[in-house]
Amino acid sequence: MKGILAFLTLVTTAAWAQRSLAPPQVGFIQDDHGQIRIVSGLAGNFVVGVAVSSGIISAAYSGSFGLLKSDSALIVVNQQGRGVASVVAPNGPALFGFAADGSPALAYFEQSKTLLVWDGHTFRPAGPMVVQAPRAIASVSATRAAMIVQREDGLWEYGVELATGATVSRMALPGVTLPVSMLAGSVVYRDAKGVVVRSQDGSEKLIDAHLPESVAFAQMGNGWIQVTDLATGRLSVVNVQNGHQAYYILPEVRQ
Repeated sequence: MKGILAFLTLVTTAAWAQRSLAPPQVGFIQDDHGQIRIVSGLAGNFVVGVAVSSGIISAAYSGSFGLLKSDSALIVVNQQGRGVASVVAPNGPALFGFAADGSPALAYFEQSKTLLVWDGHTFRPAGPMVVQAPRAIASVSATRAAMIVQREDGLWEYGVELATGATVSRMALPGVTLPVSMLAGSVVYRDAKGVVVRSQDGSEKLIDAHLPESVAFAQMGNGWIQVTDLATGRLSVVNVQNGHQAYYILPEVRQ
């Protein structure tokens, strides 16, 4: 009996050691083939894993779960990339937004101009959207969303009630340019020198980066943004967490 207990203790200790030696997970990226891959490692020394999903049009990851949009479905995945829930969705791309703790999460379908809310358990539709064609969205609370909209006079942030779809606030975003992304508590955009993180108090932090001419942003983890070169598909990432802001180029993705 003592020998069996000793063996089990050894196996458990070895398994724990293997897990502890595994590189930390940064998040998920979407490559230009519509495949979703786990990114792990430390800043500047990343490992891009094998594809865990394919046929994906749009994707984002909060740090605890992800939202994937295929041709006809919206899928919630866990930290291993396994689907845990899904719902039928209209064709075309989607925008995603997360709260500070990941839930509730939002999915805006560009073709149907509708908003869906994931509360951690179920999907529910938001009220009819008055705001049209947002460029980025975020979950502010269980009852409110934020959306960045492009108007003739620049980019504006709108506050939207989820139950009714009504606009309850408007705020100009002077100096903010496309592409733009919204994380909990901050707006991330590009300028001529790199990536800028604007906090709620209006303060800004420039992250030096030599970005390609045409790029797209997507949230790929807790405080991480994926940057996609739209001309070549080359991927890079930006850490926007306070005190850790930096820009990194990912290793080439092997198909």
